[in-house]
Amino acid sequence: MSSRWLAVVAAQILLQLFCGAQGQAPQFGQPYQGDATYYGTQPNGLGACSFQDSNAATLPWTYGTTYGVAMNNPQWGNSLPCGMCIALIGAGTGAGPAQYEPSAGFYQYTIVRDLCPECQPGDLDMAQNGDGRWQINWYPVQCNVTNTPFYYSFQGSNTWYLKMQVSNTRVPVQSVQIKAGTPNFLTMQRTRDNYFLIANTAGFSFPAQVIVTSILGDTVNDVVTGGPVGTFVGAAQFPVSASYETVGGSTNAQTQVVTRSPPPASSSPPPRSVPATSPPPRSVPAPPPPQSPKLFPPPPMTIARPPPPRPATSSQVLPSVVPSGYPPLSTYSSYAPQTNATAATPPQRQHHQPHLLKAYPPTSPSAACTDVPTSDGYTCAQQASWGKCNESWMINNKWCAKTCGRCK
Repeated sequence: MSSRWLAVVAAQILLQLFCGAQGQAPQFGQPYQGDATYYGTQPNGLGACSFQDSNAATLPWTYGTTYGVAMNNPQWGNSLPCGMCIALIGAGTGAGPAQYEPSAGFYQYTIVRDLCPECQPGDLDMAQNGDGRWQINWYPVQCNVTNTPFYYSFQGSNTWYLKMQVSNTRVPVQSVQIKAGTPNFLTMQRTRDNYFLIANTAGFSFPAQVIVTSILGDTVNDVVTGGPVGTFVGAAQFPVSASYETVGGSTNAQTQVVTRSPPPASSSPPPRSVPATSPPPRSVPAPPPPQSPKLFPPPPMTIARPPPPRPATSSQVLPSVVPSGYPPLSTYSSYAPQTNATAATPPQRQHHQPHLLKAYPPTSPSAACTDVPTSDGYTCAQQASWGKCNESWMINNKWCAKTCGRCK
């Protein structure tokens, strides 16, 4: 059996381990309500979205956001919300020290960069130092990328196996197709750690053409100038949608200062008003417009926009990134076949840290005790068979509570 074939077999093992079910990610035009909690500041965008590997936390899509958040597990959508910008506001209820209650007087903007395995639908875990459990209202918005392009980063890739992340996107990426020395475009598979994977026995070469589709259905064509190691600046970006807000409170990404209108006195708020402007043309037919959601009215606020970023050139190449967290591909460097991959000992990944607020009950009834699988793709039955039930990272994160007999 050739080394190329064994390399692709190893890649397929990784595909099975790290590509999970899609789930239901948050939708644009839909308001959400849940609990806000805190898990402390995280350096360099550390989290399940792997921003620490690609320096994505320093890119323009974070402009106007004040901190990162971890998305709840039911809405994780196999990492689809990674890089989604969110507007949130406190609902004025909750438990904990008053100084940590999210303001009910103005909206804050955040960006999704991590997973909260124990959080319930609608919950957001904030990467800030704080305490308490507070009810919030929130909805997705477009990130303030202005006219800056996509970034493409590779992790643990080689001639026959590509693991690529697309970052600095206006809205999250739904799918990626790539043509890297192949006769046709190949569809890459999304992973739980916010990458796209593809394997090919014929190998890949660069530069590569890509077709990137957004969560809103917009499709753009771009070129990845290098690979399979390093980070490269593209030349494309998703168009601005006039139907949805951009970070800063505007439906126009070029607006410099935004002033919000005060809310009405009634207890039932009206929908957020959106200027009747025509959206930019799209390369594919636009999907049907969503039904007008009942959004929460914004109190008055003025936001000063940050200065525009320095333009990036398509020839700019950033330093290579070092893979971390998951089984290193050096395991497969000799292209030895994995005869019993499912029985292998799982990696000791640094998981999402527990809260400082275990004494605070949810603001709404929680679901019955169920199994929440670990974020590395292994099942609870596998974790139990490996004797991991009593590990501190399993107990603190409440993973596999039912299988491990921790239900009360």
